[in-house]
Amino acid sequence: MIQKRLRHTAAKSRFVVNKWRHRLKGMPCFIVGNGPSLDKIFIHKLDDYFTIGINRVFKKDNFDPTVLMWQDIDMWITERHTIMKLQAIKLARNVSDPRGISHTFRTVAGEFKLTTDLVTLYGSGATAPLAFQVAIYLDCDPIILVGCDCRYAGGKTNFYGINKFHKQHSMLNCKKGLIWMKRCQTTSRVISCSDDDVFLPENKMTLEDAIEKYSKSYPGKGREYFVGKLFEKS
Repeated sequence: MIQKRLRHTAAKSRFVVNKWRHRLKGMPCFIVGNGPSLDKIFIHKLDDYFTIGINRVFKKDNFDPTVLMWQDIDMWITERHTIMKLQAIKLARNVSDPRGISHTFRTVAGEFKLTTDLVTLYGSGATAPLAFQVAIYLDCDPIILVGCDCRYAGGKTNFYGINKFHKQHSMLNCKKGLIWMKRCQTTSRVISCSDDDVFLPENKMTLEDAIEKYSKSYPGKGREYFVGKLFEKS
């Protein structure tokens, strides 16, 4: 009975995220991926900022993002106990949350493109471009990519080593997503703090420099502030 109630609540509430439109207008968003370069940074510098963390980002020094986003059922099967303990707002693909603890979205296969609602996101094979669609929907600016490398380093697929669920096409889709995000810069500025080979030097900086530059227009108010902004009654 409890499980059914949870599923019903999640299904009923998934449209709540559509009310997030423009809720964080002009506020920077840090999209935190799982690339090997994440191993080089002190992630808790982002604790007071709005972050969308992807997949197993919580393995980086127990980082708990503002929003945790995932697509694959393998993520739930292997990490559900940790996921359920996180304070993060959970945002998962509808087939990857059997317990119904998350707000959910469905994906439409094909090209990445901007969405008009958060119940439907476009593209597959990489989660960062989906997180980007969420950030654009929120009207965040700039959007700062951290650990979105889309390439291997020292034999690692991810900052924590080898992801046994990694698929050969994942890197291709990831890079394709970066190229698409780069092209979307007319909508919001995109800054890369990642070890990628897609963004030009003028669109790259260190995480420390990004925080210093954008924190002046972004008072680090912490999780409660952002959760309140997203779920405030309109």
